[in-house]
Amino acid sequence: MSARGPTSKKILHVEDNPENRLLVRALLEAEGYEVVDAEDGLTGIEAAISGKPDLVLLDINLPVVSGYEVGLALKVAVPDIPIVAVTAYAMEGDRERTLVAGCDGYIQKPIDADAFARQVGEFLRGKRERLAAGEESAHLRELNQHLVYRLVDHIQELKRLNRQFARRASQLEALHLAVQDITPEAGAARCLDRLLPALARALATTTLTVELADGSATRLTVEGEGAVERGEGGTELEWRVPIALHGKTLGSMLARQIVPPRAASDEEQLLKIVANQLAIAIENARLYEDLQERLRQTQTLLAVSQTAGATLDSTEVARRTVRELVRALGADFGGAYRRDPDDGRFVPMAGYRVPRDLLAKLSEPGSGEQPILRAALTTGGPLYASDSQADGRFKGGRLLDALPHRSILIVPMIAKDEVMGGFVLVWLREMHVFGEEELGLAQGIARQAAIALENGRLFAELQAALKAIEESQQRIVQGERLRALGEMAGGVAHDFNNTLAIIIGRAEVLLSDTEDLEAQRQLNVIIKVALDAAQTVKRIQEFTRMRRARPFHQVDLNQIVEEVVEVSRSRWKDDAQGRGVRYDVLVEASPLGPVAGDPAELRDALTNIVFNALDAMPEGGSVTLRTTVEHGRAVCAVTDTGIGMTDEVRQRIFDPFFTTKGERGTGLGLSVVYGIVTRHGGELDVVSRPGHGSTFTVRLPLGGEPRSDGSAKPAAQASRPVSVLVIDDEKEVAEVLRDLLARDGHRVVICGDGESGLARFQTDTFEFVITDLGMPGLSGWDVARLIKLWKPGTPVAMVTGWGDRIDPAEAEARGVDYLVNKPFKRDHVRDLVARVLTRGETSGSPPEPPGPDRPRGAR
Repeated sequence: MSARGPTSKKILHVEDNPENRLLVRALLEAEGYEVVDAEDGLTGIEAAISGKPDLVLLDINLPVVSGYEVGLALKVAVPDIPIVAVTAYAMEGDRERTLVAGCDGYIQKPIDADAFARQVGEFLRGKRERLAAGEESAHLRELNQHLVYRLVDHIQELKRLNRQFARRASQLEALHLAVQDITPEAGAARCLDRLLPALARALATTTLTVELADGSATRLTVEGEGAVERGEGGTELEWRVPIALHGKTLGSMLARQIVPPRAASDEEQLLKIVANQLAIAIENARLYEDLQERLRQTQTLLAVSQTAGATLDSTEVARRTVRELVRALGADFGGAYRRDPDDGRFVPMAGYRVPRDLLAKLSEPGSGEQPILRAALTTGGPLYASDSQADGRFKGGRLLDALPHRSILIVPMIAKDEVMGGFVLVWLREMHVFGEEELGLAQGIARQAAIALENGRLFAELQAALKAIEESQQRIVQGERLRALGEMAGGVAHDFNNTLAIIIGRAEVLLSDTEDLEAQRQLNVIIKVALDAAQTVKRIQEFTRMRRARPFHQVDLNQIVEEVVEVSRSRWKDDAQGRGVRYDVLVEASPLGPVAGDPAELRDALTNIVFNALDAMPEGGSVTLRTTVEHGRAVCAVTDTGIGMTDEVRQRIFDPFFTTKGERGTGLGLSVVYGIVTRHGGELDVVSRPGHGSTFTVRLPLGGEPRSDGSAKPAAQASRPVSVLVIDDEKEVAEVLRDLLARDGHRVVICGDGESGLARFQTDTFEFVITDLGMPGLSGWDVARLIKLWKPGTPVAMVTGWGDRIDPAEAEARGVDYLVNKPFKRDHVRDLVARVLTRGETSGSPPEPPGPDRPRGAR
């Protein structure tokens, strides 16, 4: 038979022997048959019912469900599918039993490789083997008897499994109850003491022993009653299971059990699970103990730190610290000594729980002059003895000889490599075993106390400099107050500009609508007064450095740098010394030509950068100001050794209102610096990496002349009506613009926010867009950017009260073609429209709006 294509027959082969499956597959696939394998009877039944093969080849000697049972089941489920027994059974009656079991044929193993494909083909073509009526009934009775025996065996096995499942369920329930009230607070030993009896009952052990491998020699054993007697077929076994977690051995569990037949592996598995849970419980208990110990130490250190921060009284610091030390280490009493800086003697400062009969001795002259005390406090490390009576080092002093001490600990207080004093802790009732963590805690507390004592000593020295520091702080506060006033004035100016825009606009609308001379006179008065108010706002903006137009002078940048160093001296020297911090401010100047600029603004810009550098070095550091000439420009680089910044922060560092200082920062400092440098025609950039400091570089053009304010003369009135979209969250301002434009014949649509304005722009046709800057949701910058993205040829004008703070170059780069300051007059609006039309006539018509088959932004 040759290989066939898609019409080949599908044959299901039910066989538990993998070698036989491979042989049959190879022989049949070589003839073009599709072969599906099943490894056991149940899988074969499922495959035959779901896959509907053309023929089933069935091994008789299958595990669990025999081939006889499979054949009978398939004849009921899929009677039309032929079944051929392929078996090594060759005894008398084997062939007949397979036929009465539902098989349609019989092929004997071992398979004849040359004839096998032909035999299969015959059965596929309709060959069927049948028994005579008399033979079938006899063999059927024999098969039924065989099946009954198999059924009895299955029932017995099910009963055994049911008993085993019931036993396991009982064990699991008992284990669940056993661990419910176990918490790590009890500690490892107490946890095991409470847990083992319940575990012994749950596991039905005769003996259960747990040994811990932590050096504590903990060994707990409980006797159980067991649950299976030997007479019931049980076997007594002994298991030793390691208790381990994450590769770390915590101990071992030894269990004796009487195990039911064929349940040994299950019991061993359960014991391993219990051992794993024990490991988790033990580890959690130990971790909890460690956590409690660390918490106690932390609380002690915190209490000492709070003491050090709460007072500069050396005696009070010593009294509170020795109290915390005695409590933390469980000593009976303790004392604190200080070293006299004049003669080096050790003088008692404070004590805690000192016996009354010792108080008088402590007040005697020379009581601190104990040889062991001087030796311990001058060597720098802790000195201790668990059995101090047997330690000769603790003999020979009047005070120590009078004490019935059992254990002693002496810890020096050291600050800046200088011994400030020390603590002595004494145990009277029982000996104390010192651990490494305890000694570390005592040294940590002593260090905190030494720092507090040093701070107390420095406090007296700082009193002399207090007046200078206060004056410096007053100057800083004054400067900050003025800066805050300037920012507040800037916000007021913005809001006032909006109001003036409405007043002037409405007055001009009324002026154009009336012919009454008196009304015109009154309206002109209103307009004049409003314009005077606008000039007042501009003067405020000049004071707060919000305006671009400032007169420039020839400026020596090196002189500006020297002035910045002096101006900031109160911050980097006086204030820093008051906080115990040192800053080095260095100047590396190169010869420079003059730059055109405002010296006050340039000085403020560099001062702001220096202050930011100091803020980035809370623990001290250095700031270097370098000047040089680079490509025809004067360069000033300010480098600090501070904490640096990430790329994300660096990219936003000049954004208004972005700050990394929390509530201490306004987010305007560096944005103001950026505006000053830009107004001077310069560049400002920053290079920084976390942990490697930052360098701010200011580049200004050398020489140069003062710039004009760039004001343009009003253009002629618009030559034709235009369609204008006005976007402003100030409804009154938007309506003024609408009325002024409408009176010149223009079509105007107003929207109250960026989102609705952009939506209207997408559904309508506009030759011109006017937008405010500060709006809820999308800002004017966002509106300009999206309009230029969708329809690049559409002119965008920004009418804003912040106009004098906006650099025209930046506005153009961000998609804004025209800037109109609030308050505006009707002539300004007419001039704006005329310039838009002039631009359109010069550059050609703007591109058509996107159509339904053209995506937005396509060009």
